[in-house]
Amino acid sequence: FEVRPSSVDEQVRAGERPAALVERLARAKAEDGAQALALEPGGPWPVLGADTIVVLDEEILGKPRDADHAVEMLTRLVGRTHAVLT
Repeated sequence: FEVRPSSVDEQVRAGERPAALVERLARAKAEDGAQALALEPGGPWPVLGADTIVVLDEEILGKPRDADHAVEMLTRLVGRTHAVLT
């Protein structure tokens, strides 16, 4: 197996629900990977695209900007119910 990061824009679209977002991003990442692999010999190659998001009080938490922001985000989650969608 080989992990290949994609160049997919992960911005949330206006009105996009969390489940729709994670599905759209996973599909887009798989399509991006398949296009990149189409140029390599020996194919066709299987591709698995995935994305994971955290939702707290209906707010989609994005990727942290830096280590301090990551600590801030994790602190918000402590002792609270949240959802993780993949």
